[in-house]
Amino acid sequence: VFLGHYGQYEEQKFDILTPLPKEFSYLVNSNRETDSLNFWFKGPALDSLQFSFPMRDTLLTKTVYLKQEEPLADSLVVSPQTKGNLSLTSPYMIMSNLPIINTDSTKVTVFGKDSITLPVGLKVIENYDRIALDFKVLPNDNYDITLFPEALVDFMGNTNDTLNFKINTKKIEDYGNLFIRLQYEDPEPFILQVLDNSLAVKRYYDTPNATGVYEFPLLDAGTYYLRLIKDTNGNKQWDTGDYLKGIQPEPVIYFLDPLTLSAQAIELRANWDLNETFNVAQNYRDLLKIGTVSEVLAVPENLE
Repeated sequence: VFLGHYGQYEEQKFDILTPLPKEFSYLVNSNRETDSLNFWFKGPALDSLQFSFPMRDTLLTKTVYLKQEEPLADSLVVSPQTKGNLSLTSPYMIMSNLPIINTDSTKVTVFGKDSITLPVGLKVIENYDRIALDFKVLPNDNYDITLFPEALVDFMGNTNDTLNFKINTKKIEDYGNLFIRLQYEDPEPFILQVLDNSLAVKRYYDTPNATGVYEFPLLDAGTYYLRLIKDTNGNKQWDTGDYLKGIQPEPVIYFLDPLTLSAQAIELRANWDLNETFNVAQNYRDLLKIGTVSEVLAVPENLE
């Protein structure tokens, strides 16, 4: 069943008004192609399901009538999310078309170019449709990854066929390192982000350190931007504010070019260590000129 939602789907509240049999079970995740939730269910056949949604000062109800014929079973399709070269600081990622609820790392083998089997861990990390394969990664290496049946089990009980993926890593010299000396004197907590040329968050810090220097190692050569979010409520994400309550959006401060007052592009080359000083007091807040803040915590700390 597809259910519409607004804002972050994790915050979408709804109740099921239909009395559910004991054997009935369900799982909810976000549909990545449409602005809706996927309501997956299994168990005894029901004629309909009725949902209740809070909407401002009222409750909306929606009834979904279920077909009586046996539904067609979806096939589990698993594909690589990690493309190109494997980062030295990130796990290898695969994605699934169906929600994954169980994993078995004993059904996975990973070989490096020295043909030694590497210990590997599996973790469902996002929306039940992204799985991280965590193993020790070395520079200038190549890896052969095999997932045998029952390595992954989806909500409907399907498991994967035997899957094989190959991935390489680059040399240390192919990366650059970015060091940011942050001058920030305000009492509010903050989130310091490095964005790539498409304004996607590549790395971030959401905890201050004593030195004031934040390291972003092993970045691909390219163009980057910096921004700081004043996380006034300390929830480690950017909040839009509330017009009716008179709450302003959390301030966003970009690392600016002092002459043009536009976002300063940081050109990082391979095998470079680049140092920059980000004085928040000398920069201007501007959220809309360069883009909007989205998926602030889309990646683990300091990982691509």
